[in-house]
Amino acid sequence: MMSQDQIFENESLDDYARRMAGGRSLDELRKALTNRKTEVERTLTPEQSDKVKAYSAKVFNSVKAEPQKLYPTYNQEMDYEEARRKVFYLLRIRYSELCTLKQNADFRIEFSDQQAQTIRNLIKWYINDPTGELPLYKGFWLFGKPGTFKTEMTKILCKFAQSEKLSKATSYEDLTLIHTAVTNNPDNLERYKAMSRVFDEFLREMSPVQVYGNKIHVPEWIIANRYTYFKGFGQPSGFVSNYGPHEAKKNLTEMAFDRLSEMVTSIEMPGTSNRRN
Repeated sequence: MMSQDQIFENESLDDYARRMAGGRSLDELRKALTNRKTEVERTLTPEQSDKVKAYSAKVFNSVKAEPQKLYPTYNQEMDYEEARRKVFYLLRIRYSELCTLKQNADFRIEFSDQQAQTIRNLIKWYINDPTGELPLYKGFWLFGKPGTFKTEMTKILCKFAQSEKLSKATSYEDLTLIHTAVTNNPDNLERYKAMSRVFDEFLREMSPVQVYGNKIHVPEWIIANRYTYFKGFGQPSGFVSNYGPHEAKKNLTEMAFDRLSEMVTSIEMPGTSNRRN
């Protein structure tokens, strides 16, 4: 094998390079490489119209100037007294409907001081009022005994938030109906991946559902999915149930309960059933 000195004994390095490059000089090689690179880029990147280029530059510059915020800001969106009046206006409408449904003109909806405080905190959470007791960046988990008006108040609050176009506007969902829908068609799970939602009847139905050969528990699937949106986008979720944290810890896996605890604040609706009134 010839050494480097033997190779260049009768030939300079420049001459050897030119010979290996087909007689082209170093400058000629650089020019050819540049032209080739330009040709490849043109092939990979189609020509853009001036309009597209201008739009792309505008978007690029706006992103550089104003970085996207991953998590929402929590500015108060409405005065509490105004919000309270609107919520209780909806409550009076529902009260009138219930009197008609029960055919009982003497039917009464009465809240204890503790229940009123719970409702007050939920209203403040929806309008991002920092004087409430619930952390604004987390969702909520409303639990209590059957008949304590949890579902009715949840529906009213969802309707209020949607009508006022609040940033925390949530849709109301019944988890027992979701369980049935998924049992009939596993594709229905996809409906519940996005949007802010409140899930009622949480933990009532824990029997597994077959989804394309796999057994899943719908409440745990909901928790895992909502946790992803909570961590990624700050999207809140609400849960309503007759079961409190103690019962939930026994019925959920450790991971599911841990995630639930991180993304929601539990709040009790105290008292006993009003359904017999």
